[in-house]
Amino acid sequence: MSTIRAFIAIPIPSEVQQLVGNLVKRLQSKFPDGIKWVKEESFHLTLKFLGNIREEEINKIVEKIRESIGWSKTFKFKFDYVSCFPNWYKPRVVWLGMKKIPKELITIHTNLEKNLMSLGFKKEGRVFKPHLTLGRIKRLNNSHSFREELEKNFNFDIPEIEVTKVHLYRSILKREGAEYVILRTVELPI
Repeated sequence: MSTIRAFIAIPIPSEVQQLVGNLVKRLQSKFPDGIKWVKEESFHLTLKFLGNIREEEINKIVEKIRESIGWSKTFKFKFDYVSCFPNWYKPRVVWLGMKKIPKELITIHTNLEKNLMSLGFKKEGRVFKPHLTLGRIKRLNNSHSFREELEKNFNFDIPEIEVTKVHLYRSILKREGAEYVILRTVELPI
C-alpha cells in the first residue's frame, strides 16, 4: 500500500510568485549560506498539512475539502509584512504574513480541521497563522542585521490575491528542495 506526503493549500498567482521571488533573490544574495530559500514556483498558502496519506484516501479528502469550502464565495487577501518563526531573536523560518486575515480564510481552515477529523487527521495544536514561507534558517550569524535587511528589502506592494480554488498537493522531498505536484483542485463557488 503506497503512501504519499500531502497537504492542502491555496495557490499563489504567478505574478505574485515572481514579485516575492525577486525579494527572495535579493535576500539570497545577502544571505547565501545557512538559509534554504523556497523556489518561486513553490510558493503557496498552506491550509492543512496532512502528512503521509494512502492514495485511496484522496477522493475522501477531496470530498472533505468540498464540504469545507462549498459555502464560500471567492475572496481576497494580501501579504503585507515579513516576520520569522518562532521570533526575531531565534529565527528558524522567514515568512510573509497578512495584517488583516479574511474571515473566510479562518472559516475554511476551521472547517477543514473539523471535517478531516472524521478521516482520522488530528487537529493542529497551534493557532492558525496564514503565511507564505520564504526560507528555512539553519544558521544565522546576526539576527539583528538579518531583520534590518528583511525590513529594508520589503518595500514593495504585493497585489491582492483572489482565492478561487484550493489544491490538494503531493510533496516530494528532494535534495534540492521539495517539489509540489497538484493532485486535485477544488474550485470555490463564484
